[in-house]
Amino acid sequence: MGELESGLRRTKRTRHAPVAAGRQGSAARLMPIWLVADSARTHRNLPDFKTPGLAGQPRRLESSRDVPFEAKAILRMEPDVGLMSCFDPAPLWAFEALAEASALVVRPSNGIIVVHQEDAQVVVASREAAIVSCTKAARFILTDVDRLDCFLLPRGDGDDPFADVALRKFGQDNGALLLLGHYAAALMRGLLPMNSDGLQDLSMRYMRDLVANMFETPAIEQAPRPAMRLRAIMAEIEARLDQHSLSAQEVASQHGVSTRYLQKLFEAEGGTFSEYVLRRRLERALLLLQSSEAQTRPISSIAFDVGFDDLSYFNRTFRRRFGSSPREIRARHRANLEAQGSGGSG
Repeated sequence: MGELESGLRRTKRTRHAPVAAGRQGSAARLMPIWLVADSARTHRNLPDFKTPGLAGQPRRLESSRDVPFEAKAILRMEPDVGLMSCFDPAPLWAFEALAEASALVVRPSNGIIVVHQEDAQVVVASREAAIVSCTKAARFILTDVDRLDCFLLPRGDGDDPFADVALRKFGQDNGALLLLGHYAAALMRGLLPMNSDGLQDLSMRYMRDLVANMFETPAIEQAPRPAMRLRAIMAEIEARLDQHSLSAQEVASQHGVSTRYLQKLFEAEGGTFSEYVLRRRLERALLLLQSSEAQTRPISSIAFDVGFDDLSYFNRTFRRRFGSSPREIRARHRANLEAQGSGGSG
């Protein structure tokens, strides 16, 4: 939850990853550490991976698939107290349950997160936060989020008040949330002398009490602003473009609005829901046709993977959109690559 640098791009997969929370070790001094995937080190927009307030190199993150939000880099504490900042989070992430945690507090530094759990949904903007039970399945859709600050609350002994907490959103002006953010930032910069079991236990209790106090402020009941609602809906569409049955009625129901209201949101942008879905499917198909990974894939397979179930309709709308057929676009792209290769070797 610290005020840390950001700037990484997002990945494009949904993962169901078990994540362990809670302290590991006792007498060691509480210190911030970086975990960084090899693929992140070559990114030109990385944060500075020097440990805040300390020297030392970041540790290698073997696989981003097994960490929260499939992040490419993580700043956390050692021993682990559940605090972490996740950089370059995936746009889609889900879990069935997190074994060692009772609840998860998430707070995006920028962008929007849509959180689904059971029949509930919240839309969380920059500096707002949500609390999610870790005992039930949850799904996250992230849009334009470079960094996500998290607090995994370890399961308490006996009756844990957070174990069955209902999905809830907190405003950025929530006093306890603000205090938690500032306190976590000081911890994660190594500014607080947490060098004994007693101090570390006291710190954990204090942060849990702050989370409990966040509930003292009335829940945010007002509907998201239209622009925020539309961005959340667009993120949902992006995540489900490959589903042939994707419909305005289904998306509207998922976001708790009428189909007519959903259509009005798109009309305000100068189009319709169907036009937007078609445009995004065609644009994704264009990217695949020009990608090196999909050069040998049949065009029919690409069309199917972006949500089309009628190849003739795909070819017709693709030509109308881009002025050439999918086959012509692919051939032209191959010719350009070959010409660049010949020019470079001459």
